[in-house]
Amino acid sequence: MGDGSVQSGIGPNIVNFAQRAHWLILENMVTFALRILVFMGCVLSSMDGHADGDDFFEIIDVPMDHQLIFVGTVKDEDGNYMKGTLVRWKATGTVGVEGEEHTSTAGTWTNMLGRFRTVDIARIVSREGAKLDPQRVEFTVEKSGYEMVSRLIRTRGRERMGIQEIDFVMQKSEPIQVPQE
Repeated sequence: MGDGSVQSGIGPNIVNFAQRAHWLILENMVTFALRILVFMGCVLSSMDGHADGDDFFEIIDVPMDHQLIFVGTVKDEDGNYMKGTLVRWKATGTVGVEGEEHTSTAGTWTNMLGRFRTVDIARIVSREGAKLDPQRVEFTVEKSGYEMVSRLIRTRGRERMGIQEIDFVMQKSEPIQVPQE
């Protein structure tokens, strides 16, 4: 070259190598930062994360001594959880100073894990003007082709308010035989 400078083929290669190294470092930093963010997201979300509607089972805003909520499961006799089972409750309370009886009823369905949760039965009964006795709540469990064979109350002290746990076991019912004439 006529200007007196010496050219070598190394200069552009060093620049390309430096640029590639810079991008590799930047890519590794971004990848590392994303991994940290994903990890922190998993850690923080697991603190109050819920699966399959578990947030429905979380009780907030009302003191436990003013609530009566039943949670539990329904299984068949082999221990399989039964989805789509109707869990009905009937609560008897008293109204007025004379203590006339008042009955409230409702039901809920089990989810795909065989779990159920009632509404706040005490709140329902009190809205209807009655005072609830927690010992006077009865349950029936209904699913076509099945009958209830056992009930296990897991919570001690049914005389108190709060969350009560109760599990049910169902068995296949015998089909009704109609006599042939």
